[in-house]
Amino acid sequence: MTKKILYYLKLLNLKNLASHLSGKIPKWAIITIIAAIILVRILAGLSRCISIKN
Repeated sequence: MTKKILYYLKLLNLKNLASHLSGKIPKWAIITIIAAIILVRILAGLSRCISIKN
């Protein structure tokens, strides 16, 4: 996803902005966001299973 965004920025000849943005967002932050989304989906699935059983 981020690679696509950087690619489009480079296409628009905004290499400075692309490198600035990629430098601003650390990899661990992206990984944390992805992990949080996965956890929320798992919890939502579990809560549905529990509500069906009850």
